[in-house]
Amino acid sequence: MPTSVRLDIKTEQTLARLARKKGASKSAVLREAVDCLARQALHTQASGGMFARAEDLLGCVSGGAADLSTRTGAGFRNLLAQKGKSKKPRGLPD
Repeated sequence: MPTSVRLDIKTEQTLARLARKKGASKSAVLREAVDCLARQALHTQASGGMFARAEDLLGCVSGGAADLSTRTGAGFRNLLAQKGKSKKPRGLPD
């Protein structure tokens, strides 16, 4: 089925170079490229995407305190309260 594709000069030159190197038509190179991209996309989708590819890495780093994200809101509130107590009110004599 005929399809028209507009390419910038650099992509057109690359396509022509690939076609010459493979001894194939530009159409054949484009079909192969689309097929390759489709297989990659389907493989990524079938494997669960980025999460599935990085799943074995999640949680593998150790170091630091184990409770760094525990009760952060309370810690921040206490920090602000301490800073507030140490400030002198404006406009009042020393």
